[in-house]
Amino acid sequence: MSSHNNNKMILRFDRASYAFPPEITTTDDHPSNTTVNNNVYSLLNEVIGQRNHDYNTHYRGGFNDLGFYLDLCAKDGCTSVDLSSIHVHHSNEYCMGMKVFYQSTFADGSTSISFTQDHVYEMGYYAHSGGRRRVSSIIFADGEYLAEIRTRQGEITDQITFITNRRSVSFGGNGGDGEGEDTSQPVDLSRRIVAFVGTANGVLERLGAISISRNWEEVGHFVILRALIEQNRATLQNSSLSEGDAVVQTLIVDMGGDVFKRILSFLGHGMKVSD
Repeated sequence: MSSHNNNKMILRFDRASYAFPPEITTTDDHPSNTTVNNNVYSLLNEVIGQRNHDYNTHYRGGFNDLGFYLDLCAKDGCTSVDLSSIHVHHSNEYCMGMKVFYQSTFADGSTSISFTQDHVYEMGYYAHSGGRRRVSSIIFADGEYLAEIRTRQGEITDQITFITNRRSVSFGGNGGDGEGEDTSQPVDLSRRIVAFVGTANGVLERLGAISISRNWEEVGHFVILRALIEQNRATLQNSSLSEGDAVVQTLIVDMGGDVFKRILSFLGHGMKVSD
């Protein structure tokens, strides 16, 4: 039994999104020659080096941390790579950039911390105005993951709001347009942000996030255990089951295939499940 639906890496930028082709597995692959929406297209052009060099080239730049994340995932024995913390450079009104820290977990139980380059930009008017400069951090607790980022922006990024499965944290000011601190909009908790891309124009101009589906993380253990039981390769102990364990046993063992699929679809935020 397998799950499929929305499992691609997704880039969300300016409330438009782009699905990376499924063959994006190495740092040399780029989503090129593909038609995408307005600001996403502009961002992709920036981060893969096809920038317009006709104006303000001294102030302009960009970054793409997808390759860094994929390299961490490809290390021998690595079982998971999660965001550990994000350090944001900002003033009272504007955002200058960020640095991202990852925790890698390995099959032997060990962990290690890696971090990206400083994506911090300090040139021009916005870099020297807006009040006191400082570095603020969001540190992720065990079991916490980053689901969305929302920004307020005009010419540059005024504010970044990080929304996790447990809280929201904002850095920067209230200028510009956009969602920013407005968390009244529903948050898609079915996806987990794994990397960032961005452009600079003196300071941080635009920020995008690359996310992956959490569906398998949510329901994969149910699927695997049911398959093992059906193959007589695993059993569930019936003695002294708690109420919660009894519900899980009913889900895995006693329910018919169609009902099982419907429940997984609910647990997996609308994922499609097939035999």
